[in-house]
Amino acid sequence: MIEPGLRTAVALGVYTGMRESDVVALPWTAYADGHLEARQGKTGEPIWVPVHRRLKEILDVTPRTSDTIVTGMRGKPLTVEGFKTVFFRLRDKLQAEGKIRPGLTFHGARHTAATMLADVGCDERDIMAVTGHKSTAALRKYIEQADRRRRAEKAIKL
Repeated sequence: MIEPGLRTAVALGVYTGMRESDVVALPWTAYADGHLEARQGKTGEPIWVPVHRRLKEILDVTPRTSDTIVTGMRGKPLTVEGFKTVFFRLRDKLQAEGKIRPGLTFHGARHTAATMLADVGCDERDIMAVTGHKSTAALRKYIEQADRRRRAEKAIKL
């Protein structure tokens, strides 16, 4: 079974593209009126993301035992290092069971979020509004594959 705090953290990463350190530090006060609003620790860029219905389902059943959304088994806030320990322990277990491929990182959730947005046709500025990237050059590293697939499909249909 996945630890509830870990499940919430991964959902936040996948559905918002937030960095691990921002997810771990995210306070409950950032979640209101169907969106998340915060400021990125790395860049200082604002984050304002409408909450996807699946993420809302997870957040709405997450116990509010701390000021932060993501907590450990005892309901206390996790440090980034504590979170990494829990995350990599689960990753290694799933990898050993053949349920996931080697190399999974939490930062990969940020790539996944950007790629999923590109796959459904969002442009770079739309994706940057969600992920908080400061430059299109940085974002392009994340969405290159999605853009390549979309362009190839478009080209063949012509």
